[in-house]
Amino acid sequence: MKKQKKLRLWFSAILAVLLVFAMVLPLVYQVFAAPTDAETKQLADIATRQEELQAAIRAAEAEKKDKVAQKQAYDQVLYLLNDQVSAIEAETKKLDEEISSLEEQIVQQNEELEERTVLFRSRAAALYEEGSISYLDILLDANSFSDFLQRMEITSVMFEYDKTRMEKIKEIRAQLE
Repeated sequence: MKKQKKLRLWFSAILAVLLVFAMVLPLVYQVFAAPTDAETKQLADIATRQEELQAAIRAAEAEKKDKVAQKQAYDQVLYLLNDQVSAIEAETKKLDEEISSLEEQIVQQNEELEERTVLFRSRAAALYEEGSISYLDILLDANSFSDFLQRMEITSVMFEYDKTRMEKIKEIRAQLE
């Protein structure tokens, strides 16, 4: 029985120590593991700062996305403007060529006008030097009816020739204007 008493005593002692540990352990845990008010405030500040940084990151990513979209839009506008510039340059080149061609035509028409004017003036001067012979005088000087018809044909051709020259001179002047 002595052995049993000893065993009970040991058992009671171990049980008492375990009970003390069971009661003290939560208190020790609270003392050492529980954060202080300063630590709790610091953790709350860190959490708040982390949320702020995450919000700033999201805002920066959204802004970056907007900027990328804006750049793409600008690139597209630039591409369209470059196309328009190329088209305008091609049109300018075409118009320059047309201007050169028109300038050459103007020079040619001026030369033709000068030539036709000189011919017309020389014909008018020759008619003046011959005297005041009119188309009617030429017709009335006919010796016969066939001579009259020939003279009428000749005067008609001369009249048409003079008329055509004057119209051509007017036309060239109108084109030059």
